Amino acid sequence: MKTANMLMLMAVLCFSACKKNGINEPEKISGNCKIVSIKEDNDPASTYSYDASGKISKVTNLYGYGNGIFTYQTDKVNFTDAKGTENQSFNIDASGRITLDKFDTYKYNSDGYLIEKAYRPNPTTSNFILSYTNGNLTKVIIDGFETVNITYYDAEAVQNLLGYENALHSSLIFNESTYSNFNIAFLGKGSKNLVKSITKQRTISGITQNFNDTYVYKKDTDGKIVSLEIKRQASGGYFNGVNTVNFTYQCQ
Repeated sequence: MKTANMLMLMAVLCFSACKKNGINEPEKISGNCKIVSIKEDNDPASTYSYDASGKISKVTNLYGYGNGIFTYQTDKVNFTDAKGTENQSFNIDASGRITLDKFDTYKYNSDGYLIEKAYRPNPTTSNFILSYTNGNLTKVIIDGFETVNITYYDAEAVQNLLGYENALHSSLIFNESTYSNFNIAFLGKGSKNLVKSITKQRTISGITQNFNDTYVYKKDTDGKIVSLEIKRQASGGYFNGVNTVNFTYQCQ
């Protein structure tokens, strides 16, 4: 079943660019492997092609947008669909971090971590406040009344899963149609370990709702993550079940 966080878009930086731009470099996998296909449950697989510099250049079956190409400028990333219509873009700074998109502005600390995101019509009020512990994003306060806590597998270094390795991909945090697993790579320095669980609590009209997502990874014999199961338990009649994501690699 497709979760809301898949209604999104944008491109991911190449592995070498991540380090150059101050973003945590994912765990190295032998054989110079890149993900060429991602499939969620029974949805059609999305496939990815890369340019000579290692950036994603083309995608097919991108959920919500279909087929298209990515173009990169010094201060902007664009997505153009198969009909030639540029339907998504965002501005980036010299470090390759999103500074402005259609809806939001972004603020980073001196270590390169995203610490605030604000809705553009009122940029002086931060809708999201992010906190970090030992190199990992551990807490997000949303609109002042929702609290998200994140835990990690301490012994598991992060791998590049085109955004799925980042807690900010979760619909419990950035549940907006302008986000995808791709533009997560442009949100500053990432966490150093693999996400283990994400819990969210909010109180509306005196009623407290709780959400709990648990992340379970499966690896092949080379250590590459080939599948991710996200198990959700939630109160209030929300989706409870398992979302399975499968990754296919091409290695050189």
